[in-house]
Amino acid sequence: MIHFKKNLSLLLNFIGMVTLSAPLLLLASTQDVQRILSSMTVEEKIGQLFMVPACPMRGEDHQKDLERLIHDFHVGGVIVKQATPDKQVAFLDMLQTMSKVSLLVGIDAEWGLGMRMKETISFPKNMTLGAIKDEKDLFSLGQEIGRECRLIGAHINFAPVVDVNVQPKNPIIGMRSFGEDPNVVARKASCLMKCLQTHMLAIVKLFPGLGDVIVDSHEDLPVVQHSLEEFWSIDLISFQELIKHNVSCIMSSHLVAVAFDKVPCTFSRVLIQNILREKMGFSGLIITDALNMKALRNYFPIEEIGWRALQSGHDILLYGDHIAPNVDEILREEVPRAYQRIYQGVIHHEISMKELDSHVFRILEAKDRLGILQRKPLIKKDLSSLQSIEAMQLKEKLYSRAMTWVGNPYILQPKEGKIGDLEIGHSKNRVVFEGLQKQGFVSELSSLEKYTCVVVAIYSLDPRQENFGMSSATLESLQKLSSQIPVIAVVFGTPYVYPVLSFLPSILMAYEEEKEAQLASLEVLLGRRQGEGVLPIYKKIVK
Repeated sequence: MIHFKKNLSLLLNFIGMVTLSAPLLLLASTQDVQRILSSMTVEEKIGQLFMVPACPMRGEDHQKDLERLIHDFHVGGVIVKQATPDKQVAFLDMLQTMSKVSLLVGIDAEWGLGMRMKETISFPKNMTLGAIKDEKDLFSLGQEIGRECRLIGAHINFAPVVDVNVQPKNPIIGMRSFGEDPNVVARKASCLMKCLQTHMLAIVKLFPGLGDVIVDSHEDLPVVQHSLEEFWSIDLISFQELIKHNVSCIMSSHLVAVAFDKVPCTFSRVLIQNILREKMGFSGLIITDALNMKALRNYFPIEEIGWRALQSGHDILLYGDHIAPNVDEILREEVPRAYQRIYQGVIHHEISMKELDSHVFRILEAKDRLGILQRKPLIKKDLSSLQSIEAMQLKEKLYSRAMTWVGNPYILQPKEGKIGDLEIGHSKNRVVFEGLQKQGFVSELSSLEKYTCVVVAIYSLDPRQENFGMSSATLESLQKLSSQIPVIAVVFGTPYVYPVLSFLPSILMAYEEEKEAQLASLEVLLGRRQGEGVLPIYKKIVK
């Protein structure tokens, strides 16, 4: 007898390294960049600072809003949200024809185009990748994500995340982190970044580190109480390492790092100029996190947010959202007001023309290295390779190699029967892919003592809830059952659930609910593959 969650039903069907240290982009021509910069008006220079949301699935009004910003405010870049590849390419082609200087196109593709685009692939998240021993696989992943991003017209990927997650209840980083060892995070992020930058610009984020917060900056302003020593020994190691490896861009975070400054990092010249530029030696592009997030909007006037972010030393002012009313407000209110405030600051000499030019020069230089400064980008129209067999095989391999045994491996031993529909050992084993959140599951657990082994799949975990959303009654029943027969937990979610389940001798971390993770976990349970992954967290608890 088998129970399974609807989107886990697929479980029933089955029981050359790149070593480049610099991006393969065109060498920037300082002379050409300077010539274009010199020909720009003040208004055009200010416009280059802005990157705004572009949503291809929206209607004509949205298109007109973007056309107005490009024509009247000279915006220099867009971040694409919610589209299919075909619509994405057509939409970007249209926008590029409107702009005097080619737009810099950004995308959130931390785990591939599937993060923000339909009909594309989602690869494993960073925490899953953090469990993989062979880092050659991460080089392959960086190459593939970079290739796909450029194919649909993107120039800059807002990845990789290099925050060192040390807070199990972190609502904003969590699975987006490679783990809690800063050296491992730095090494794995470098693998991805180097290969991304053979195709495009990469962004490492979120400086100086959001790994120890319990507040989501989309909703409010986080405060990090780390000491200076903790920042330098935990949070900043990965940023410093990727700077050494020539990362193109760094994104700051909306947080207050009390050890450095009393104002949000976004407004902190101490952090952006003194620490990141001068002490850490970063000379590339610095971009804000989305300036419309509530971490700032709750406390500061709209027009002052962009102005203060520029004053602190940022080159690109990012505004991003995908919800229609929010996008409309950004394009019609927030960006025009921020633009006008910066314009007033320039003409009244609150910021020098030399400093403004230095920001715009870095943006134009990046566009030149991408080959888009003096000609329109040639976007390939053949998108058939976005879901190639090779890409799907890479995805399967990554999930398979991430499977991690915590405790004692327990391999099911089917004697006869069909493996395909899980008739294992003539029903002597019970595999329950139902999850501990199911209503009535407690009573069901009490009826399983007759089986020789029970496998329980755990999913839909919420780090914001007590015991990650699992009730005390459920955990007590599971503990009672495990004292009578072997119980294996397969975790399709955050590995931070481990302490809650530590009474179980055998836990298989599968990390995510993707079908490839489901199938890989079943292969491990049947002994067809080893659980060769290494837990990327709790180094002091689990050996």
